[in-house]
Order: sequence, then C-alpha cells, then structure tokens
Amino acid sequence: MRKHRSIKFWIIFWLISILFLVGWFFYWNSRGLENQTALEKIISFIHIGEETKDEWKAIAYFTENILESDQEKTFMLLFQNNLEIRPGGGFIGAFCVLKIKDGKVTSLQIHDTGNFDGRIPDTEEPPYPMKETLAIKSWKLRDSNYSPDFSVNAKKAEYFYNLGQGQEKFDCIVGITTNVLTSFLSATGPV
Repeated sequence: MRKHRSIKFWIIFWLISILFLVGWFFYWNSRGLENQTALEKIISFIHIGEETKDEWKAIAYFTENILESDQEKTFMLLFQNNLEIRPGGGFIGAFCVLKIKDGKVTSLQIHDTGNFDGRIPDTEEPPYPMKETLAIKSWKLRDSNYSPDFSVNAKKAEYFYNLGQGQEKFDCIVGITTNVLTSFLSATGPV
C-alpha cells in the first residue's frame, strides 16, 4: 500500500533538493580553482546589484588574504571617527598594525595618532581648506584622509607612517568607522 505525502512535505523536499544541488554546483565549479577566482564566480552568479557585487568581491579578496597561509600579511587599520567629518571617513584617532599568518594574529600594535604624530616633523603643508577651516598648521597622519578617494588616503597614511619612523610595509590598509563597528555589533549582539 502506497503512502501519500502532504503538499508541505513535497515543497520542503524540493526546496532542500534544490539547495543541495546548488551547493553541489558551487562545490564542483570551485574545485581545482584558486579560491579568489571561485569566490568571484560565485559572487558574479548571485543576482545582486553591481555595486554590492564589488563590495562582496572586496570582502572575499580581503578574507582570502587573511587566510592565506604561506606568508605573513601586514595590515594597517585606521580607526576613524566619522562624527568628526573628513572627506575620507572621519578623524583618525588611532591606528593598528596587524600581522596575520595562517589565519592567526601574530602581532597587534595599536597607536594613538596624538602620540604618533609627535614623531612626524612639522614639514607638511596641509591642504588649503584644512588649514583655514580646522586651523591645522602641519599635516600629519590623523588628518591624512583628506581625499574622498580612499586609495589616495591610504597612500598618504602610509607616507605619514613612514615619516613618523614606522618600519612596516603594508599589504593592505583598511579604514574602519564607528558605523562599521555599530553594524558589526548589531550582527553579533553585545560583546
């Protein structure tokens, strides 16, 4: 005697089957490929806006560089207070030199820009609007994010870091605002 299944059972059965087949498809397409290429293919396959795809690809690239195990990576994290407006994200109150190997933190050094900027000579003339509006006499790391283009800001931050006798060569420079931390805490809950 044949047993009859409900409509709900068949809907759940087919949804699980489809999810399994999609996962199997991604698994076979990502086998034997470099991780970055596989993740980019998966992100390209997802039906989302181009701007969102670019953001996800950047996150995938960053994640893969953290998990790369054959060499140590050095990152500069710029902690920006977006309540003190600057075109590049906010006032840089602190920065971190982070070293990662095999997905594990090997070194973590946090610096206050107020102290670090004391090592930078007063030789850099700030851009006109910053000099006039903020009454800045010498341009230093804390105000290095003057451009709306983050790649320009990253190069300038590294320049000031080296001017302040910093010794590290960075593989990546990342800006973190308080909005990032707020959205992180909303996803993780209280820490």
